[in-house]
Amino acid sequence: MARDSNGVSLPEGDWPRRWRRNLYEKTGLPDNYTPDDCFLAAIRRNRDVRRYTLRQCLPQACLVSQQISSAVAFYSCYAGLSGGANGDEEAAVLAPEALLSLAGALSMAGYFMAVVLGERRVDANTLAGDLRHFLVFLCFGVGLSPVLYR
Repeated sequence: MARDSNGVSLPEGDWPRRWRRNLYEKTGLPDNYTPDDCFLAAIRRNRDVRRYTLRQCLPQACLVSQQISSAVAFYSCYAGLSGGANGDEEAAVLAPEALLSLAGALSMAGYFMAVVLGERRVDANTLAGDLRHFLVFLCFGVGLSPVLYR
């Protein structure tokens, strides 16, 4: 009885037999048998691999880092407002007024820095449009806050 390099006994017949994909034919071979000469040679590893440089990867990694940081900041605000992990209202570390004041001050500082340092031309129409967007978000935020509270 013939054996392959793995020690699997092969049935009698003309060898090497060509491997075929079949499910229901009785071939006399074990179910997990693959011939040595064609299986590993047919594997094509790392096809269509695209190499990236550090200059290409770094901006995308920064975007992912910003998303993770935003999620952590929102959770920290929630935990500070709700009293931490146990949800005790009296144990709240952060007052809602303080958080709102801080968010407003940082938003205004960021807007003015974007206007001063940015390349965007600022005129009365731009300021009016930005103010309109701010008011829409503020109204929806205040209007939906009872729905979002608990």
